[in-house]
Amino acid sequence: MKIKQVKKVVNQDQTNSYYIQVPRNEVIFMGSILESLEGWCNYTTCDKTESVLFVDVAKDYIEQFENLLTNIEQFDFING
Repeated sequence: MKIKQVKKVVNQDQTNSYYIQVPRNEVIFMGSILESLEGWCNYTTCDKTESVLFVDVAKDYIEQFENLLTNIEQFDFING
């Protein structure tokens, strides 16, 4: 999936926030992936015109989430 991490913020409460640009036609698909990570994170669409998602990740899952982002970037879910 052609996602792009726009910005990463380390928060005072030890969570990390990520701004991730997702192709417009894959926003719902990416949202489904994030929703399946129950307890890891929460997300919202912060810029609908640019298809940017704001994802807040719990401190216990930061390493796993970053590994997942790397794997998502490397795999084409649409064309296999």
